[in-house]
Amino acid sequence: MKGSSRDLRTEDIDALRLIEEKIGRLPLGLAIVGAIFCELRIGPLELLNAIDDMPMREISWVTKDDVLLSRNPFLVQLLDMCFSLLDREKNLGKLASRMIEASSWFAPSPIPISMLALAARGISKGRQQLTQVRKGFARVLSCSFCIAPAATKNNPEAEASSMLIRLGLVRSCAREGYLSFHDIVNLHARRRSNAEVARSAVVRAIIKEGSVSRHSDHVWAACFLLFRSGTGPVTVDLPTRDLLSFIKRFVLPLASQSFTMFSMYNAVLELLRLSSRALEVLVDSFLSEEKKYASSCFNPKRMSSIEPNPLLYYDLERVRATILDRRAMIMMRGCQHDVAEQLCRTAVGIKEVIYGPEHPETRSTCILMEQSIMYQSKF
Repeated sequence: MKGSSRDLRTEDIDALRLIEEKIGRLPLGLAIVGAIFCELRIGPLELLNAIDDMPMREISWVTKDDVLLSRNPFLVQLLDMCFSLLDREKNLGKLASRMIEASSWFAPSPIPISMLALAARGISKGRQQLTQVRKGFARVLSCSFCIAPAATKNNPEAEASSMLIRLGLVRSCAREGYLSFHDIVNLHARRRSNAEVARSAVVRAIIKEGSVSRHSDHVWAACFLLFRSGTGPVTVDLPTRDLLSFIKRFVLPLASQSFTMFSMYNAVLELLRLSSRALEVLVDSFLSEEKKYASSCFNPKRMSSIEPNPLLYYDLERVRATILDRRAMIMMRGCQHDVAEQLCRTAVGIKEVIYGPEHPETRSTCILMEQSIMYQSKF
């Protein structure tokens, strides 16, 4: 839409006022409407009709964060229309749409574009378009985003990011190569996405490109998606080796960082507890399969398809013992010496089996346990 308010017809001015009223004068909604006028050849009345024509989807708004969207159906329709606009654009538009879906499962902080695009590509390409635009409006949208900035040519990630910025759905950051997403946009995207596929894609993208030193917020987000939190189910399943690698690369460094910086003790303790529990379940499963394999050797008819892997078992136990050590050290810093003693005893039992009683690793845990016992006698 070009020109000044003097060039608008009376019905267009009325439509603008109605859009402002229906959208509840929310800054995000007004910004998106303004961006649409800047990018598309569309007038206020036509935009109002297009938004009203978007079908009202039946969504269960169950959390307190959903209140804003549940009370503002016009904003939901506006966001649906934006997603429909993106879905109409081949390749880049769909990449941009999936980037928003993926963003809703990252931490609420700026996201590296490369990591976000990697997660977006991991989202199933078979996702069906949830909403459709009416034919009359489709003609108007056909000219949208046809010209990409010269700086982003031949760079799909940058072009898709530019598309989202120009549409007002995301904000660029002072830190080059990062995007910032509004909470409302993320909430809407989460409600329309294939949650299982999107969460898995985000975790795998963080595993591939994440770093505790540079992306600690997003590493925490991956931890919440991987391990059971509260009464909720485990949201993402990783193969045993991938889970071990994740704990070594991310969970243990997070614990070390917390211990060094005297911060986030409760969160790290819970993360270590959940990681330890996950490894314990894997060890129990491994031992169960080993028994089945041993019994099948004497009964070919019951031959197991899984052959035990001693190296994997020892790796599981080593990492589990390391986690118990870290938990004990944090507990001692918090003056919970009795809990630290129990954790050390469990770790010593594991290390005596895999290392032997005189191994330096075993002895270091024994020393830690003796310190916890000594502190208990003093207090």
